[in-house]
Amino acid sequence: WMQLSTSGIAQTREGIFVSRPDGSSIRFRWVAETSTAFGVGTPVNFSTTLFADGSFNFNYGSGNTDLVNAFAVTGCLGVTGLPGGPTVAISSGHDTYSTGTFIKQSWTNPTGYRFEPPFNASSIPKIILESPKAGDKVQDTMTVTGVAYDTEAFFSRVYVLIDGVQYGSTTAAVNRADFCTTQNVRGCPFVGFSLVINTAALAAGEHTLQLRGVNSRGTFADSPVAPISFTVEAGQGRMPFGAVELPLANSETIGTLTIRGYAAINELRVVGIDTLIDGVTYGPTAYGLARADICGTLKPVPLNCPAIGFQLLVNTRTGTPPIQDGEHTLQIRVRDEAGRLIMLPDSTVKFKVKNGEYQPPIGKIVSINNGDKLSGIVTISGYAYAQTGRVQSVIAIYDNTFADLAKYGLPSAEVCADLPKVTACPNIGWSIDFDTKRLTNGNHLINVQISDTAGNFVTLPSAGQPSISVVVQN
Repeated sequence: WMQLSTSGIAQTREGIFVSRPDGSSIRFRWVAETSTAFGVGTPVNFSTTLFADGSFNFNYGSGNTDLVNAFAVTGCLGVTGLPGGPTVAISSGHDTYSTGTFIKQSWTNPTGYRFEPPFNASSIPKIILESPKAGDKVQDTMTVTGVAYDTEAFFSRVYVLIDGVQYGSTTAAVNRADFCTTQNVRGCPFVGFSLVINTAALAAGEHTLQLRGVNSRGTFADSPVAPISFTVEAGQGRMPFGAVELPLANSETIGTLTIRGYAAINELRVVGIDTLIDGVTYGPTAYGLARADICGTLKPVPLNCPAIGFQLLVNTRTGTPPIQDGEHTLQIRVRDEAGRLIMLPDSTVKFKVKNGEYQPPIGKIVSINNGDKLSGIVTISGYAYAQTGRVQSVIAIYDNTFADLAKYGLPSAEVCADLPKVTACPNIGWSIDFDTKRLTNGNHLINVQISDTAGNFVTLPSAGQPSISVVVQN
């Protein structure tokens, strides 16, 4: 899609070359340069190899660093909506993608890409169903496992058909060294598959199961040839277990609420945890914290062990939405690999928030003002104190992009002379030595955020004007 030049300015021996690596393939190689608005192109090196079976490879070499800015053929747009651009795909001949789309930030020596059209296959995929077995009984979830591979083409996907309807799909990516020791087939040892199916939507009773394996050339095979029968029993099985360890039941919280605990399922993986306070989701909740103390006592050992811990910190004053003073309820929602959403514990954990009147920290920036012209190293300083608790941090933020942590607790006797009731005096000063060369010349915004141990915070210079506008001149 890009206009390329072979003028030889960007690199030597530019041109389009044709070769035959062997009797069943032909290769076209471009050694060229981009055409840009700046008049100076950059090197472009790539090739495509066509094989007798209809497949072909794209390979990229050195250069290829300025593809986004290159002129595109009139009317052609990349996947990103930009003209041309670093996009690799196959078109049906009408400027629409028919198979495979790869977009990368860098096309300098990446891994090559192989495309195999869905026809002319020389092999049929092999698929072996190991579980469930005919006559098995399942409850709520069912784990489908087995082996899948192809002798010639790349194996693509395994589709699970229940009562003739697709209920899920997966790839062959499980290490099956046990199988490969006796049958060293293409793709070994990663020829195994495992997929958990949520059968809760199926009516209790007998159902049929069949797998369909598909290779990259579009050829498929079913296994077993005749569907097997299995029985869905009523009720739920393989339920999660765990505990909310913090907050304690009926405890009181001021400022930040710490939520901590663990959750796991025997024979299934937990993929995430949601925290619900009064039925509203807060978070995201971190899941996967090491809990060897719990896992060391469990038999059987859950698949997630030892990473079954979760934790979330919620600022009750500034959370979305804030958590008002009074009694509240908490539960966690466990998300498992079968797609189920299950609440823990069965009864909600009750806790109270007791922040009292909102009293944000108080402070001021004293060393810089709106419109100041700054250069070199500039000292940004001021003072801050908390009305509740103590100041926890003072942070200067530049253009809402990056920040510096201020040194807090410096003497500020002149300010404290007018603040006789501030117990933190005289050490309420803060300061930052900021290198303005970290910013480009021109206009920039600076603000300072002060937070205290009660979870309150304020943005300086003021609520009506949260930022100071300065001009950097270096």
